[in-house]
Amino acid sequence: MRSPHAAAVTDATKLPEPDDAQTSINTSASRGTRLAPDWRPAAAEQAFAARLGLDADRIAAEFRDYWHAVPGARGRKLDWPATFRNRCRVLAGGSGAAGAHRAGGTPGAAGIAGAAARVIARRGLA
Repeated sequence: MRSPHAAAVTDATKLPEPDDAQTSINTSASRGTRLAPDWRPAAAEQAFAARLGLDADRIAAEFRDYWHAVPGARGRKLDWPATFRNRCRVLAGGSGAAGAHRAGGTPGAAGIAGAAARVIARRGLA
């Protein structure tokens, strides 16, 4: 009588061999890819940015510089267009550093000035 383990081994040997090309595609896709050096947002992403009142070319330049500099696994993404759309949403939010950046101001300037004002008030220096 054969053991269940022996049957499983025998059955596994009857499975077809995976296609090498398909295996490598699935492996890299599940781990994500780095942003291509010449990446540009597709027409759909450019239209998305425009609907939010943003300059897609300006955001794309910042996006490329940022993601090309991110090291290791954190710099790999499964869906670069979705990552770009999320960046557009952050910039269009209009609050905090992202809003100041979109308006052309210094990111975080309002937050720093507010923090300084609170410290001055607490210490009675005003």
